[in-house]
Amino acid sequence: MDPRGSVARVRTYPTTRRERFGACGPLWVRLPGIDVPWTRLAGRVLESYERDGLVAFASPWRGLLDEFADHLAGAADKDDLGGVIGEWLLDKDEVDEVFADDRALARVVIEQARRLAAESSAEATAPAARDDEDDEDDDEPEPLDPELLAREAWIARWVRRPFTPRTREGDGASTASKFCGAALLRPGEAWPVCPGCGQPMRLFVQLDLATLPPALPYPHREGMVQLFYCTNTDPLCEVDHEAWQPFGKSSLARWLSPAEQAHAAKSSSPLDHPPDDHPPEGPSDEPAAMILGWAQGSPELPEYEPDVPPPPDDMEIDEALRPRAGDKLGGWPAWVQGPEYPRCPRCKARMTVLLQLESNGLCRHQFGDLGAGHLCQCPEHPDVVAFGWACH
Repeated sequence: MDPRGSVARVRTYPTTRRERFGACGPLWVRLPGIDVPWTRLAGRVLESYERDGLVAFASPWRGLLDEFADHLAGAADKDDLGGVIGEWLLDKDEVDEVFADDRALARVVIEQARRLAAESSAEATAPAARDDEDDEDDDEPEPLDPELLAREAWIARWVRRPFTPRTREGDGASTASKFCGAALLRPGEAWPVCPGCGQPMRLFVQLDLATLPPALPYPHREGMVQLFYCTNTDPLCEVDHEAWQPFGKSSLARWLSPAEQAHAAKSSSPLDHPPDDHPPEGPSDEPAAMILGWAQGSPELPEYEPDVPPPPDDMEIDEALRPRAGDKLGGWPAWVQGPEYPRCPRCKARMTVLLQLESNGLCRHQFGDLGAGHLCQCPEHPDVVAFGWACH
């Protein structure tokens, strides 16, 4: 492990390229020979994408072969090869849809690169052995380091990329994805109130799942997820009713089905606000923020996740790759007190984290002692939604 903390800089190789290649590590510089067979590699990668259903092509991928080969060659020294490939594919008219996340796209390249490396190694060493046994060691490429490959495989398997919201201050239509402001309500539905104090809860966030980034691996793509939360201080419902617990009494996390969403949208006005007798809770200087889109962030690797095996050989994770705090979609949760995935009360499955909310972030609320909250949804039952938080 490099003492400077870089995950991929494990050894030094004779190359002029940068060696921190994210999910692909230094596999590129270990390909035997000077000329990397980019066209051959590109063909194998595209063939695998189509065969395994990772990419849907609108026309035969062979029309993209030469251009994709050039793109691979140019992306060989990028920190996140999978993300670069995904963005390139989605920009092509020949591609209908990309169904794989970044790590899956990169993993195919890694596997095919290894196979080419092995084939090229065999082709390069066989003639040398026949011509001159004394020159055999000079012509033979450096063998692949099993420990390094294990580390690279672990990174490729578990790397994720979060998305941060791009927002515009101010409320928008009640049908829009947003932080705070006017919520989309069912026809005739009153603004949600706290069962503990009877006062209106504040909308923290609502997300139209159909607008989630295509590259985000998430089980649901329909309907709208909403989180209402009681911020009253007299009484202090957040404490009295243990709002940090999933399915807590003083918060309402819910999913509107596509049919409910469509019905509510038809009956809402362009800038629907709660009734006058149920105004949004909270001071007036806590503005709403409309979500305009999502920006893909840098790769993250997990910490203390129950279903993730530890890195091989006690590999330390680069600080820059640890789960980041802040409001974000997907990625790895930045747990404050360790993993706290809620369980679906219906099927007992572990729920999937959709959104992380940071104290004093876009929801304009502090969770205890500068804590963070996580909005989760059951992967099998989309109508089961929960929110919980923890603090320092």
